[in-house]
Amino acid sequence: MAPDTTILMLVSFVQSALRSRAQGSSEGLDDILAELARLAQDPAPESSARLVGWLTAINQSVSSISRHDARLVDALLALPWLSRDDHLAAAGRHLIENLASAQPHYAVPIVRSLIKAIHFRRLPSTESIPEDVYYHRLHTTLSSVLAINPAGPSFVMPLLASEFPHRRLPLPEQQAYVDNLLRILSYAPVLREQVFSLIVDRIVQIDIELQVDVDDLTGNPDDAQFLFEMDGISPDGLPDAGAANASDSLDAAGVAANGSSNPHGDGGDDDDGDSSDDESDAGGPIATNLSAEALMFKLDTLLYVLLTHVNSPAATQHCTRDELFAMLLRIFGDVILPTHKSRHTQFLVFHLAGQAPQYIDAFMGLLVRKAVSPSEPPVIRVASALYVASFIARASYLQPSDVIKCFTFLAQWCATYVAQHEHDVAYPDVDRFAVFYAVAQAVLYMFCYRWRELVAHLGPHGGLHGFESVILSKFNPLKVLPAPIVAEFARLTHELDIMYCYAVIQRNKRVYIPTKPVMQLGPGHAAAPPAASALDGVFPFDPCKLPMTSTFIDPIYRLWSDTGAHPSVAASPDVPAAELAAPHDPASPPSPPMPFAHHGDLATAPNSRNASSTGTSRRRLAPDTGGAGGAVDGAQVAQQLLSVVGSGSSPASPRAIPVPIRGGSTSPRGSGSHLRATTVSPSAGRGSFAMSVDDEDGSSSNGGMMYDPSLVVSGMEAMSISPMAQSSVLMNQLGMAVRQ
Repeated sequence: MAPDTTILMLVSFVQSALRSRAQGSSEGLDDILAELARLAQDPAPESSARLVGWLTAINQSVSSISRHDARLVDALLALPWLSRDDHLAAAGRHLIENLASAQPHYAVPIVRSLIKAIHFRRLPSTESIPEDVYYHRLHTTLSSVLAINPAGPSFVMPLLASEFPHRRLPLPEQQAYVDNLLRILSYAPVLREQVFSLIVDRIVQIDIELQVDVDDLTGNPDDAQFLFEMDGISPDGLPDAGAANASDSLDAAGVAANGSSNPHGDGGDDDDGDSSDDESDAGGPIATNLSAEALMFKLDTLLYVLLTHVNSPAATQHCTRDELFAMLLRIFGDVILPTHKSRHTQFLVFHLAGQAPQYIDAFMGLLVRKAVSPSEPPVIRVASALYVASFIARASYLQPSDVIKCFTFLAQWCATYVAQHEHDVAYPDVDRFAVFYAVAQAVLYMFCYRWRELVAHLGPHGGLHGFESVILSKFNPLKVLPAPIVAEFARLTHELDIMYCYAVIQRNKRVYIPTKPVMQLGPGHAAAPPAASALDGVFPFDPCKLPMTSTFIDPIYRLWSDTGAHPSVAASPDVPAAELAAPHDPASPPSPPMPFAHHGDLATAPNSRNASSTGTSRRRLAPDTGGAGGAVDGAQVAQQLLSVVGSGSSPASPRAIPVPIRGGSTSPRGSGSHLRATTVSPSAGRGSFAMSVDDEDGSSSNGGMMYDPSLVVSGMEAMSISPMAQSSVLMNQLGMAVRQ
């Protein structure tokens, strides 16, 4: 029988079956469905040829198919036309295109079947076709269907999200799905932002899950080495840089990603990104006990695929580079920024930001704006502060002007916040003032990494002029910020002769912070304090340990060793660095009182720069009043203290005043010695003091002395000074300058 005659007979049979179904009889339609199912199971060329005949006949009758013929449409969409010979593939494509055009109500089932077909590796092993040919057929058909149906984008994204492979499925399947999602953008650019957002969201899910397994491998955040010397460290159990590269085959990746897996059946959708480990977005066996190494390799591969795409011409086929970055910046703000403990996905924006100066401004502007905006949720403000600190510290492509404008703005914001809110502070409350402590931590962290640029362009004070008001405020950030950051900041500012923090740190060992009860969510689960994550010593752009992703990041990344932040002075003479970094044991007895006389840079020669970062020499306000056997006038001292507290004098002219010494009216060091209180932050509107002893030969030493507040109080009472003014003076703890 001639082929044309056979086609005419099949067309007649199909049309008769459709008419019978419309009249209530499904016998003829059942015969067609049974024949199609039989031929689909037989891979022989003869079966494929007969399928071509049936598809051609149904294609000529497509206008007769109605809404009630869903069984026939489902059977047609289930045929393996994509993986058979070219004749069957062409017949299947023509039928689906005509069906989508003639019967628009079947557009959703058609697109769903094509998206499901992206899972190439789930095809029966009997099928044999090159993968590139298979996907070419698929995308040619899908692009035609979307072009025919203008409403396609409205229902495509939910289908793409529902079919995204579960994060614990084998890597080859996930990589193939991501590759094909990006390929869809070549003919459906309207879906660009939604597709990128979906891919980033699923990568973030793997990133978060990975932290559960590798937290114990990446080091102790309380260790200074973790913050400032972790660069180049290869934690035990993680793959070396040479363990994986871009040339690894998909099969090798699958073995690495599977680890030891247990089949767990098909699961549900994961549209909300919160499914459990035993669920699957698109079905298939799920590995329930992947190792940290397998998760790292999977995360590394998917990030590498995405980074490769955004740097290819295909990424800007339907948009400009500026539009691409603006889109990814929105995705960062919506998906990555609100996610706690994402450690790698954000390097996508880190990489792109370095491609143009305007991208740096846009990224920094977004972070700073969110960090200081009262309209943003505290969790977003805290995260933004962490991001901007880590970005400034780590991005090697930043210009000094980028560093300076961000650093000075945040430092000034901290000082302004202290001036406006210090009256509300009873003790350093991290939960209540989470945003402030996150921004203050950002300032300290940025200074530790960028002090060379800051000192070179802003002068000897390195942009910290006026920041003493923050350090010495009742917020007491040095008490609650991570010990390694505090220790490094204290070491640098001491070496650079900017300010002296060791006495504050020593005093903080005796500062008690009330503990708050932790709400239990269930057995073994406790709710973390809202701000705990801000001060855990982990920053978003800590060194990237993903080998393939690092090929994009390393050329634009600053290691700690690149900062040159290793001053010659390792620690304060009186406070070892190890003691600073070690958390204080509340069970241990308190340390002996620290003398109000400062050590270190405050006990230097008279012509050295003082701790107020002014870079000027200290000058005496009044001659010695004690002398040999001479009494100290408490009223005179009180008057001079008040003049300093309320003077608001220029930072370039710190005042030095004689202070009464405990143990008698004479200075125990002799007639030529007196204690001296130097204003640290007159610009803040209140006096803060540091003590040293001046010998008659002009040298300075600490002397181990403490001032006697009773003499000052008696002097103020004799001058009829109000109790409030007295408190204003005594609240400025001479030398320690820490407000409880």
